[in-house]
Order: sequence, then structure tokens, then C-alpha cells
Amino acid sequence: MKNNCACGSALPYHACCSSLHLGHAVAACAENLMRSRYCAFIHHKIDYLVLTHSIETRDSISFSDIKSWNDSCQWLALNVVNVISGDKETSVEFVAWYKQDGHLKFHHELSTFKKQFLDNDFKQSLQMDVLAAQVWFYHSANYPTSTVTMPKRNDHCICGSGIKFKKCCAK
Repeated sequence: MKNNCACGSALPYHACCSSLHLGHAVAACAENLMRSRYCAFIHHKIDYLVLTHSIETRDSISFSDIKSWNDSCQWLALNVVNVISGDKETSVEFVAWYKQDGHLKFHHELSTFKKQFLDNDFKQSLQMDVLAAQVWFYHSANYPTSTVTMPKRNDHCICGSGIKFKKCCAK
């Protein structure tokens, strides 16, 4: 599991999210985009995070703020909770686990993704011709009020390794 792409697929990074990060492909669905964005945090691909953010809401984010926060995090695991798919809009609920200042934390989000026309910035970053008229973009987020249970020492690890939490990500 540790050698697989951080997005949760069974493929290695070079055969999975790397092609999206390098502009050789676009996400086929909103869930794939969400997973590739999580993976972009791990690989410090802040440009990708900005470019895949909807042009409608991109002005509300800061490259330097994202980079600063990301540099302070050690990403551990992604758990997709629910996906509600639509043709033009999809919601993905997930929990991303990380350590910050040595403390285990989580980011629980209900993301909205929208299919939109490519903007010039994203189009110029691509190393391919895109045949689709529209592609998926991250649009916005809500933060569920439901409680996320912190793992206990003897629970299976949040990363899916099959090892007890205390012998894996709790270290």
C-alpha cells in the first residue's frame, strides 16, 4: 500500500496522478480530480491546486497561503466518505489525515466540483490537446459538522496499511 499512489489507487504515482500533475491528462471524473488534488498536496504541486480551482472562485485563494500551510503538514491518508455524482456538478466528502507540529489532525470536507470550460491558464499548462469541451474543476467546500473518530492505538491504521495505528502513522 505504501508504494501505491497517495490518491488511494492501486497504481504507482508515475502511472496515476503524475500524468494529471504534469498536464498529460485531465481528470475523467470529479472524484479523480479530488484524489489528484490530495496527491498534489503530498507532492507539493501547488500550481496544480491553483489551476484546477474553478475560475469562478480562484481569486479567493492564495498560492502562498496554500504553500505555507502545506509545508507545515505531513500528509498521511485520504478516506473518501461519499460521492454524489452529477453530469455537471459532483459532491465528494472526504477526510484527509495529516500531522502538523507532531499532532494528528484531519481535514473533513464536502467539496463541490463543477464541469466547466477550460480557462487559458489551465489550457496553457497542459501538455496535450483536450478534446472535451469541459473539464472538472474544484469549485468550493463546506465542512460537515459530523464527528470524525480519532483512531485509537490498537485500531487499524488510517493509511490502510493493515498495521495497527500505534506501529504506523502514530509514530
